[in-house]
Amino acid sequence: MKEVIAIIRPEKLDETRNAVDALATLETFGQRVLGRGSQAGLHYVQATAHGRRVGISYLSKQMITWMVPGEHINDVVAAIMRINQTGNFGDGKTFVCPVEITP
Repeated sequence: MKEVIAIIRPEKLDETRNAVDALATLETFGQRVLGRGSQAGLHYVQATAHGRRVGISYLSKQMITWMVPGEHINDVVAAIMRINQTGNFGDGKTFVCPVEITP
């Protein structure tokens, strides 16, 4: 059993979820996340006590997690990449982690 975590553009959520859920996934979990990478993003500014303004650029992304049997990992990762890969910054990241199930 493996856990597949994909951080993708929000507009690709439904297409990605439908394609991967059609494969052999057992559980799905999704949530909205904020982060930053090579893309410019929303700039959250906070005033400080010394009159300076500081901030960090964040982008809205969607994080989806699936529990996938080991023999279907390649199919799931291929589907995620096929839908989300544009060749531009902000395509997202995909992580595959081992899962140990205990009784």
